[in-house]
Amino acid sequence: MTRTDRSRVVAVTGANEGIGHGIAAALLADGDRVAVLEVNGAGVDALQAIHGDAVRYHECDVTDDDSVLSAIGAVRTMRAVLPEMLKRDAGTVHTVSSGAGIVGHPLLSGYASTKGALEALVRSVRSELRHTNVAVTLMHPPLTNTRSAAEIGYPESLLADPDEVGRKLARKVDRTDAVIYADWRTRLGIALSRRFPSLVDRGTARFVEEAE
Repeated sequence: MTRTDRSRVVAVTGANEGIGHGIAAALLADGDRVAVLEVNGAGVDALQAIHGDAVRYHECDVTDDDSVLSAIGAVRTMRAVLPEMLKRDAGTVHTVSSGAGIVGHPLLSGYASTKGALEALVRSVRSELRHTNVAVTLMHPPLTNTRSAAEIGYPESLLADPDEVGRKLARKVDRTDAVIYADWRTRLGIALSRRFPSLVDRGTARFVEEAE
């Protein structure tokens, strides 16, 4: 149901394109106010044209100490927002992960390593916060038609639309489960990846080799 009171404020990083943009668009359509934290706000213009003051763009580089406090990427962002959430004893931080962080991916070693680190970070921080009403979660999207996936050469028939994935995840921002999946197919895919990593490795390698 679409809300009209604009009572909830959601900060979204990486919302200039891809899944993050889809999440922001879906939240705004549902009546939320959205703060977009991005280095480049070019992709936010269309959202502002539709939703006006309900969306605010804040130039922010999460790799820069002058924009967000402490460490790297997600760590900086958590350190920036968690103190205030803990004061209020309320709030949720969702971190978008990837199956690549579980089983790896050829030609995406840096990306996969980052997602693997996020998996460990979120699970650790979640344990530290277990006696509070503040939650951190992992959100798992399906294989999506983002720049990194397109560059590898996956056929479009295997790639989900980023706006649709964003809508699915946006519907679940009130959830506080340790791991939140875009849909049941994603849940199944992640489970199979954990159980049979060699099959996933052979499958991804095939597409990489064809692209080469």
